Formats: sequence, C-alpha cells, structure tokens
Amino acid sequence: MIRVLVIVLLLFVSVGCQNVAAPAPTPQPVAYEVTAQMVGLNNLVVTVTNNSGAPLELGGWTMLITPVVSPTLVPAMPFPETFTLANGASFRAHTSGGENTSELLFFDNGGVVPSDAWQQGVKVEMRNPKTDEAITRFIYAIPVSAQ
Repeated sequence: MIRVLVIVLLLFVSVGCQNVAAPAPTPQPVAYEVTAQMVGLNNLVVTVTNNSGAPLELGGWTMLITPVVSPTLVPAMPFPETFTLANGASFRAHTSGGENTSELLFFDNGGVVPSDAWQQGVKVEMRNPKTDEAITRFIYAIPVSAQ
C-alpha cells in the first residue's frame, strides 16, 4: 500500500513539474556603460555613461585605463575633486593631453603605450580610494577612427 502511494506521489510530482514554466529572467539594465575607441595612433577614448538612475559622484576617485597585455604601463589618474556624472549623462576620457571639461577628461599617458597594445583589449577601472568601491570593465575589439 505504501509502495503504491509513493509511486502515485512521484507520478503526480513529475507530471506537475512538467507543466510549470519557469519565469523568464528579467534583463537587468547596465548601470554604467563603458565603451572604447582608438582615435588616431595614440589616443584611446573611453566613454562612460551613467544609467544607474542616480548621479555618480566621482570627485576624488581614480581612473585606470590600461592595456590588458601591459597593465603596469599606465598609472591610475585622479578625477577632478568635484566631478559628478548625472543619470543618463556621459563623459569621455582621453589617454592624450588636453584641457578637462565636464564632459571631457584627459588622462595623458605620455604616449608610453604602443597603439597595438590598445588593440588587444583595455581594462577600465574607476575606484573610490576612500571606500575601495570600484567599477571595472574589460573591453576587447577596440574600433579605430582616423580622427
């Protein structure tokens, strides 16, 4: 009698499980989108977009933009002391020299990275030295622009 009950329960459970569909996973938005593009021979341009739903306070943080194949070539560079990236806004970080604005940052690496090293992949890391919070992205297949 117990054996029959166990078999019936197992059949019920196995048949019932087949008819239950698992809910489809909800795609999660990317809070911080990071892309990269070579502009000319020695200027890698990294674009960071804030999609988090809130402003991102980056003042006092550091940014490291380095080739994956030579991660020690470029030191981390500081953001300006007051730098806020509003929700939905973007900024571009250049590895060449220039004058910083609210949308353009220049982290001059002095041309120490050969352009072919950038082509093999880039590590972009923004880090808060006070809390050690970090936003890190690896980017491969870097497009090249003539400008």
